[in-house]
Amino acid sequence: MRFLALCLFVSALALGAAAQEETPSDSVEGDFSGMTAKQRREAKMKILRERVANERERVKREAEEKREAEEAAKAMEKWELRAENVKQAPALAEATLLLKPLNLVVRPGERFATQVVVAAEGACSFDRVEIHITFPPSSVRPLKVFDYPLSEFLDPSRPPTEKFNYGLVTYEADLAAPMSHHEEILLLNVVWEALDTPSRAELRLGQGNALDSAVFLEDRNILKMRFISGSACVNSSVEISDTGGSAQPTSSHDARYAVVAPSAFTPPARSVELRLVEPDWEPKPGEEFVVEVMVDNPDNLPFDRVDLAIRYDPKRVRVLDWDKKGWIRAGINVYDAHAHLDFPFDIHLANEVHNSSGRIVYKMGMADLAPRPSGSLVRIRCRAVALGAARSFTLFPQNRYSGWTTDILALGQSVLKRPADTLATASAVSPMPR
Repeated sequence: MRFLALCLFVSALALGAAAQEETPSDSVEGDFSGMTAKQRREAKMKILRERVANERERVKREAEEKREAEEAAKAMEKWELRAENVKQAPALAEATLLLKPLNLVVRPGERFATQVVVAAEGACSFDRVEIHITFPPSSVRPLKVFDYPLSEFLDPSRPPTEKFNYGLVTYEADLAAPMSHHEEILLLNVVWEALDTPSRAELRLGQGNALDSAVFLEDRNILKMRFISGSACVNSSVEISDTGGSAQPTSSHDARYAVVAPSAFTPPARSVELRLVEPDWEPKPGEEFVVEVMVDNPDNLPFDRVDLAIRYDPKRVRVLDWDKKGWIRAGINVYDAHAHLDFPFDIHLANEVHNSSGRIVYKMGMADLAPRPSGSLVRIRCRAVALGAARSFTLFPQNRYSGWTTDILALGQSVLKRPADTLATASAVSPMPR
């Protein structure tokens, strides 16, 4: 019995050794008669290589078929989502994009400006704009796009793109965060030149095709309407005539505040001045006082944007919050309610006081370009911490950085006469209203 078990064990060892000595080609079947051992091995290896190549091709083909099926499924999902979005789109667009003014009459060779405005009846938000303005290149040509109304809100990691192509102006920009607004907000000012040939030019934001302008909130075009191709856009018409045109002012409380048609406006030399008015007494530590920012504009020249970069010494003075009936009341603010009649800003960008660094940021704009008077712009309520508190304020700090500077603009061009960087001269100040 033991002998029989030993024989079976030896036989198993022999079979295992034979299996180990078998080459991959030994499992290949075929007619290899008349071949030497070397020829048989080569023929079998050739058959094996063909099998491997066929298997690789099969795996590759299956992968391509799977990828095509996935792409088809994604396309179907996208189509279904688009169809659902159309069903859910409002009957009326959430906002309208306009070119202002709607009608212009200019002379050949004259420069004029148009404004791109978003208008909504209620609250509206957006985080991306794609402005496409088509125009007849034989009648007008674009010169410059000013995006200063949006510049404070742009995403710094994705700079805006601006292109002038034949018959097309393109401006696309992403905002750092959604911008909310009521009624109207100015996006761009576009400066044009009328060519010599008298004609009529249609400036179009939308034509019901892929070139339509769009305003997005989270990839949803708020200019879209249900089952309507294109976007809610209002275009502008420019008539180029040898007789030209004249601005038709729309007065508010005084003829000085008549709206100026951009076609009739040529930015003047820098002639508007800003100055600080300090108290005519030396505030002692603990005493409150007011510093006032005055606009000197004796010719009532038009402007539509004010930026103030005010520096002060936080070791000598602390600015106190004063926001009663102000445009902006978040955080610590300077006072501007007294100036709402003379300077009716409708684009409220910033009113911030940073006591830790001794900085004030004030940025306001207006959708309409109109003549403005001289007068008080803002008042700064302060408490002295040390002597020399009032004298530490300056409107033109030497260490200003990009985005924090003092300027007055008309259609994106500065009209501010800049003095040398110096501290303001003391003079009388209006009393603080109660």
